[in-house]
Amino acid sequence: MIIDDSFINSLPSNKLLAEAEIINAFMNLMNNSSIAQNKQQYYEDFIEIFGFYQVFAEQNQLEVAFPKLTLDKKINIGLIIRFFETRNKEIERDVLEFNQERILYEKKSQFRTILEDVTIFDLTDRELRVLNRLIDELLDILGETKDISGYHTNKLIKRLNSLINILNTKVRSFDQFWALIGDGAILLGKFKGKAKPIVEKIKEIINVVWKIQARCEDLTSDIPMMVLSFKDVDSK
Repeated sequence: MIIDDSFINSLPSNKLLAEAEIINAFMNLMNNSSIAQNKQQYYEDFIEIFGFYQVFAEQNQLEVAFPKLTLDKKINIGLIIRFFETRNKEIERDVLEFNQERILYEKKSQFRTILEDVTIFDLTDRELRVLNRLIDELLDILGETKDISGYHTNKLIKRLNSLINILNTKVRSFDQFWALIGDGAILLGKFKGKAKPIVEKIKEIINVVWKIQARCEDLTSDIPMMVLSFKDVDSK
């Protein structure tokens, strides 16, 4: 028996894809009958799939022109095979179009999800000027610093130059700005008070970023910035 509960339950919920599965089942059966070189041996299986396809089409209101069978088994086998071959070509085209549309829909849905999840921070001209000024001041401090290794200053300079490049009137993320906190903590841990001028300027930048983010996300002005505070260190 070709059509059983397992086959029926495995059919896709989409009518077009389910129809394609029914046709594919017949094409596989036809290939097996060709190998056996005795199609009449598979006559009842042909009728089974053909009959199931008609019931499926009726229940799903599909416009399919099924041929009328005769009393001759050999003629009926020819009618059924030609019907499925013709229908297979039509369905292959429809399935290809469906899959193309589905791929496009899935890609568009992915992009919609990404864009909807991204918060746009719309900076004012004043906020842009302040951030650029503070970054420039921090770059000047780094250029004048002699007591901190070149590796750490160069790493911070590279990050600051990256921040300048992403600054515009519509910023998608402040993540690289918040990473300055980690840079400052490392400098304090390694160089103590020698890093204090750098850390203080980082604090200024972060305070401005927090105010911008709070404004863009409709937070009240009394909401504190939830970050680890820098401890005061002496110059020793």
